[in-house]
Amino acid sequence: MVRVDTPDQIPGALAQARSEAKKSFGNDTVLVEKYIEHGRHIEVQVVADEYRHVVHLFERECTLQRRNQKIIEEAPSTLENDLRQEICVTAARLMRRIGYTSAGAVEFLFDPATQSFYFLEVNTRLQVEHGITELITGLDIVGIMLDVAEGKPLPIKQIDVVPNRCALEVRLNAEDPKTFGPSFGKITRLRTPLGPNVRVLLGAAEGEDIPPYYDSLFMLLMTSGADRADALRVMDRALTGDLRIEGIKTLAPLLLSIIRHPKFIAGDFSTKFIDQHLPELVSGFRERTSEDEMLRVAQYVAEISALGPQSWM
Repeated sequence: MVRVDTPDQIPGALAQARSEAKKSFGNDTVLVEKYIEHGRHIEVQVVADEYRHVVHLFERECTLQRRNQKIIEEAPSTLENDLRQEICVTAARLMRRIGYTSAGAVEFLFDPATQSFYFLEVNTRLQVEHGITELITGLDIVGIMLDVAEGKPLPIKQIDVVPNRCALEVRLNAEDPKTFGPSFGKITRLRTPLGPNVRVLLGAAEGEDIPPYYDSLFMLLMTSGADRADALRVMDRALTGDLRIEGIKTLAPLLLSIIRHPKFIAGDFSTKFIDQHLPELVSGFRERTSEDEMLRVAQYVAEISALGPQSWM
């Protein structure tokens, strides 16, 4: 993607975009799109069967990105309810019109300045972030996909889909959180968060190597809560509590800085958020040491000593 602000930039930008496309995809065809200054990335999860039944499972906010790749997603988004209904119904109507079946995501670029949304693409597959939609709806999207593939009708109607929670997902990539450079090597220690309202998907285990040849994503960490603030509190606890990764660098410090940032908490962000606030976010990093671990253990022992044996012990 190459931004063009003035007509005289078009020849150089076009040549650059074609060159990059040719090298990456073997095809130098490019598209020209309107540039949205402070856009947000909103996608709608849809499931459909071969009988033209289409149901949307509401939307996900995928705005927090680095290098145009998502690292934090949440469901539902912070859109006003009327706008949420409009964008979700539009997505379902589109998928019904083209005769789509199975699960898919309709992606939009939302312009907060004009309250307008623009179609981007349809992802005709199960996406990495489908888990947070499952958390807020209680549905098994993979199970629905398998049923539809066997020719069964959708087991739900639109009126049955009522999100009653908020959920958040962060992507743990093996990268330097300050530069986004790859961090490959052996995972010498890996401890994942536990507890209620936490869901973890792992692509690597302790003792395994993170190679330099593939995408650096190796863990998805999801949390849920009664509302957005509750889901954020659980995510903060998950990132600062049981999570422990040694041997490689990860985006964990950056992710923690983001979810604690006042503008993110207030829902005031765009796809430029990380670029605009990176120095500020990095300044909030705090490396956890073995001394921190010992202090946590000492605090735990002190509490038990003061309170006495507990019923769960």
